[in-house]
Amino acid sequence: MRTKFLILVSAVLFTVSSLTAVPNAWVSANWSDGWNSSSFRSPVTNGHMNLYVLVDNVTFTDAVFSVDYDPAVVSPLGTGSVYNIMSGLSVESAVTTDLENGWKRTAFTVTGSVIIGETQYTSDAFIVIRLIPAGEGVQPVGLWQDLQYPASYKTCSLQLWNEGTEISFEPKEWNDEVELFSFTDNTGGLNFFYDMNFGYPLSDGVLRITYNDSSVEEITQSDPERGISLIPAYGAFFLEPQSNASSYEIIFPAYGAFNPSTSAGRYTSHSAPAEMLSITDGLVSETAKASDQDLVLKISSPELGKDFQTSTYSAAIAGGEAGPVEKDFTFAYVDDETIELTILSGLSKDYYTLYITKNDSIAGQTWFSCENFYFVNVTVKDISQEPVEAARVFSPTISFGMEMTVGAVEDFTDANGQASLELPGSEWGMFHNIKVSKSGFQDASDDVEMYDSDVSHEVTLLAAPSVNAADFAGFNAWWGNTECFWDDFCQGYDRNYDNAVNVDDLLIFLENWLKE
Repeated sequence: MRTKFLILVSAVLFTVSSLTAVPNAWVSANWSDGWNSSSFRSPVTNGHMNLYVLVDNVTFTDAVFSVDYDPAVVSPLGTGSVYNIMSGLSVESAVTTDLENGWKRTAFTVTGSVIIGETQYTSDAFIVIRLIPAGEGVQPVGLWQDLQYPASYKTCSLQLWNEGTEISFEPKEWNDEVELFSFTDNTGGLNFFYDMNFGYPLSDGVLRITYNDSSVEEITQSDPERGISLIPAYGAFFLEPQSNASSYEIIFPAYGAFNPSTSAGRYTSHSAPAEMLSITDGLVSETAKASDQDLVLKISSPELGKDFQTSTYSAAIAGGEAGPVEKDFTFAYVDDETIELTILSGLSKDYYTLYITKNDSIAGQTWFSCENFYFVNVTVKDISQEPVEAARVFSPTISFGMEMTVGAVEDFTDANGQASLELPGSEWGMFHNIKVSKSGFQDASDDVEMYDSDVSHEVTLLAAPSVNAADFAGFNAWWGNTECFWDDFCQGYDRNYDNAVNVDDLLIFLENWLKE
């Protein structure tokens, strides 16, 4: 009797704990003919897609589930489309409405009463809707927004109530991505191509087939008889092996060439434009200041600014956390390789990817982070601890892209030997090299780590050593070098730290020599 009581208590505790967990909801897709099955494809001929709607850790009495679909791809849905429903529930209605894009939305209203604990299997779905294909195409299946794809790919929605009180729920971990389900009689590879930062399909691809005799064919339209289906709206290329073909490429003008598969699987590629742009001004150590003030960047690439007055420009920006961000931009001419881009009202903290489009073609991409900036407050003294006035205090910066650009954030000490540099910091810490130079003194160099607050830093300058023949020889050895950053600023002979040893450095060198 005691054993039975303990088992009963354990069962009750398990049920209570599962129902106090956060409810989850997700969808899943499947096709099966009894012998074969797939979670991402079905033939058009005698095919179907079973759409499973799953929840866990929830008690509910009413539900509305809706699905959006293209009537050219999916046949009309109704109450007869309900393939299975959980015991205790029934379908009250299925109402179809027209959407602006020519699509349909069918909403299924479910009533009854169920208690659902932990859901482990797709077969535990509380309702299964069967979609019958109307033609070849793609049906996105998603209950949650997936930043890998357009927002419209969230084609499903669900509402739950328990005795009139609406129930909130969250995504199911590992089950919150959009599924691209394809209806096709093509038995080859299903290849999809999307932009990795904005999630839109790459729709302007050309299929290039090279044959054993070295002849080349370029294809831009579907040819069902040959097992070639192109669906630009989804960046899709369905491709069966072609007779005597030696290789296949799909070429996108701004993204490059990709090798599609002809084997019976699904292959999804997310990529970015091949051309890199340089941000030559507006950043500190590849970082912009997080602010609601306009952010001005100078961006360079070969011929980017050429024919500026007769060209049209646009930009798009996406954050690593926020995804695509709606911003307004203005453009100004600098020279034939450089334009000035202003991001109105600035940006918040994130890591961003920026695309520039010229005359409706993507010119390239670049990226940068956006952080809060703080002050490094530097006090400079000599060996006697007296303030050093008019010392140059600076932090070298470097930008990469079309070419490396070396610059600096700088200030000069006041009569109290104090100067301030505004530099990016973060909760994880960012290192900045702080240099101090002053005629008659040795240069000083220290690394300062900045978090999310201002930093104080003290520097003691030592008297400059005597200039000798070895110094002249070293200066001569580095003369004309324009890549000093990689050799500790040409081992100190790049006196003004501008990445080159030239006449400006010679003047500083001679000034110290003449003072002796």
